[in-house]
Amino acid sequence: MTAPQDPRGEQLAKAWQNALDLEHSRNVFVMSLPFQVVQAAVYYIFRADGRMVGPIMLCAAVMTVVNLVGLRAARRGRRVAALNWAWTGAIINTASNLGNLYALWHLVGVSYLIVAYGVWTALSTLLSLSVNPPSAPHVRVYVATCALLYALAFAFAPREMVVGVWFVLLPFCVATGAGWTKFARRQTHQKAMQEYERLRAVTPPAIIDAMIKDPKGEHAAFRPTLRQTVCICSDWRGYQKMTAGMSDGEVVAALEHYYNAIDRMLEASFPRGNYFSDWIADELFVVVFEVEGVTDAEMAAQATAFAADVVQARQSIAERHGVPLALDIGLSFGAASVGIMGSDRHRKATALGETPGRARRLQTAGKLLRAAYGDHDRVVVEHTLAELLPDAMPVRTHTLGAAETVQDIAAKTLHFLEPTAPALKIAA
Repeated sequence: MTAPQDPRGEQLAKAWQNALDLEHSRNVFVMSLPFQVVQAAVYYIFRADGRMVGPIMLCAAVMTVVNLVGLRAARRGRRVAALNWAWTGAIINTASNLGNLYALWHLVGVSYLIVAYGVWTALSTLLSLSVNPPSAPHVRVYVATCALLYALAFAFAPREMVVGVWFVLLPFCVATGAGWTKFARRQTHQKAMQEYERLRAVTPPAIIDAMIKDPKGEHAAFRPTLRQTVCICSDWRGYQKMTAGMSDGEVVAALEHYYNAIDRMLEASFPRGNYFSDWIADELFVVVFEVEGVTDAEMAAQATAFAADVVQARQSIAERHGVPLALDIGLSFGAASVGIMGSDRHRKATALGETPGRARRLQTAGKLLRAAYGDHDRVVVEHTLAELLPDAMPVRTHTLGAAETVQDIAAKTLHFLEPTAPALKIAA
């Protein structure tokens, strides 16, 4: 059974292919402009008859106009229009070349000039089809144009054997060019999907979504910017003690199972892709950032629900691997500088500011709550975040005693949820 394709990967592959198509079209138009001048000059110099001057100059003028219009569309990023003009130019170029070729056959018969002209017609056809991605309508119009010219040529072109060669060579070039382009597009798609598989392991979904909209602007779309965030930090309690009796393979299997589950929950909890995550051993760090269409209250509720899901999923993972036996999660809310940062050789998505640090401090406060209320997994939330949560999420409070402190946290009251407590289940 074939595994379902990742929609985001398919969209990114298509975006990259579209950007490549646009770049190819732009290059074709740029190269074609001087080429038309050279081609017209050569055709004029080696014309076999004065009656050929008008058609040659007319074809060159029409192709120049088509290329200029197509180049303007390509530079404006209008991919469909650029491809349509590229194919229009290819059809006109082939039709004019065949028309001139048949006219020369009729006027002077077979000669070295005719043979060279015919070879050029075939090769230019192959080139046009190889650099322009074929679509069914384009190919149908192209083939219909060639077929019409063939039909008309039977009445005028000489019947020498060399003429018959062009009737075979041109369709061969059409089939070869279209086949090559189809093969190249398939290869591009496969490489794009392979690149996506590497990207998705280290790149926030929001950046991939930005690349889908603008394949060449991924870094500009995620520059370090002050954004409203919910930062999430979780840590296994007693990690060193738990893993002391486990082999390295068992620890790796447990962590991979845990983080695969985390990835699935992140995708389900934040369908807009407005998050990124990082981890060191058992410590997980997630940043959820604001995007258009999601309010602070919605973002806070989504982040808290995700944290509760992690707590509830922990038990099934522990039953399979023996770890983690316990974990605490801290959530903070506020502004942070979020984006791609780092050295020139190694960059990653991260968040800077006080908000990420407070999430870790709140996570460590779980130890105080375990001592005060029993050894349960808890989600400790900042008071500003707690105020945004709906009533369906029952938040409890704990007033710090004289001997209880949380580093860098000035508030004297902790807000927390116990997702696994029977009486305090978080509503979906």
